[in-house]
Amino acid sequence: MNLKKTLAASARGDSGASGGSHFAGKSNRPAAVAGGSGASGGSLCAKESNHPAPVELEADLDERAVNDQAIQALAAAGGLYAFAGELVTVAPDPGHPDRLAIRRLPPAAIRERLAECVRFFIQGEPDRYGRKTKRLIRVPRWCCEAIAARGNWPGIPPLRGIVRSPVLQPDGNILQQPGFDECSGLCLDCRDTDFPAIPPNPSRQEAAAAVGVFKELLVDFPWRSDTDFAGWLAALLTILARPAHSGATGPLFLFDANCRGAGKSLLADLLSLIACGADAVR
Repeated sequence: MNLKKTLAASARGDSGASGGSHFAGKSNRPAAVAGGSGASGGSLCAKESNHPAPVELEADLDERAVNDQAIQALAAAGGLYAFAGELVTVAPDPGHPDRLAIRRLPPAAIRERLAECVRFFIQGEPDRYGRKTKRLIRVPRWCCEAIAARGNWPGIPPLRGIVRSPVLQPDGNILQQPGFDECSGLCLDCRDTDFPAIPPNPSRQEAAAAVGVFKELLVDFPWRSDTDFAGWLAALLTILARPAHSGATGPLFLFDANCRGAGKSLLADLLSLIACGADAVR
């Protein structure tokens, strides 16, 4: 393991030592959704489903009403989210199977989902006793295309994004239960890291101990003063607190030094490794 990953693992608590990060613990509020385990390869954020029996839906001439009922069936089945005006699901990233990614659902994929939860039919010719008969049909193309283009799907929760470490939520709680949280609209994917718990109301002494963990982590960096270390810590807390503020991106942090090779890039990478589990984007 290289230096960056060793330092970040220490800060994230991967080593199992008692001196792990104090910025991630157990929340009093359970996540709204916690799907299957990472070992199964399923979607961590998929809503738990009891596999309800498919609903019957007549594909009559009132297409809007048919589409509305189809959306209700999709919402009841779970596992779908609204993201940036599109229907999406959360599933393992093909390029990084150990991570989750947001995947757009094209009309063909929506068609498959509908086939699982809806049985479309049309009224057939009456039998010889005058009773109406039902004739099952395939999922109508017009239904799939209309649902994909809706942009608004009642009952399907909005997804703000995926985070790789516990973060602060608008209500002041810490999101640390893996899975999708309906209150914040975030999906926490930290299957590869065991974050230590903190109490719901940490004391000043516990906060000071947390600062000490990061001071020890960065002890070899040639800070000019404690103010410079405080700036780095503010950058880390900005990443973890950003989801608590809708539309906020946070201030810009600049890493500067009086010579080359002082560790500016490493400091930026550590922020990203601790908060996101990957090097900073270049």
